[in-house]
Amino acid sequence: MKIEVIDLAGAEGACERCNVPLRVAGGRNVEARMLRLAKTQKGYCIDCAVRAWFDCMRDTFRDLRPEDLRLPHVQQQTALVMKAAGADARPEEITWERVIANWDLPLRGAQRGPAR
Repeated sequence: MKIEVIDLAGAEGACERCNVPLRVAGGRNVEARMLRLAKTQKGYCIDCAVRAWFDCMRDTFRDLRPEDLRLPHVQQQTALVMKAAGADARPEEITWERVIANWDLPLRGAQRGPAR
């Protein structure tokens, strides 16, 4: 794991999708392949980032309904994928009810591929 120190650590912002308050972290894993922490005040909160990830994977999860995210095995499998991908986020940070409640909020542009 390669940690990058973030110059704007502590800066405050808001999720670009749901407007929940955010704070820039002090560092991030540049090798994270999903749910990487932002370097600036712009970006998604963890719940909106999880929603965007499910959108990226929509071909795999064709039959997934938002309410299916309440199922323990869906949450457990998501946690395993996060671990394998070296995600900055931790599964316990996800508020599944917020992911479900905000499911239909618009996502910015195409979310396919790694974050840059």
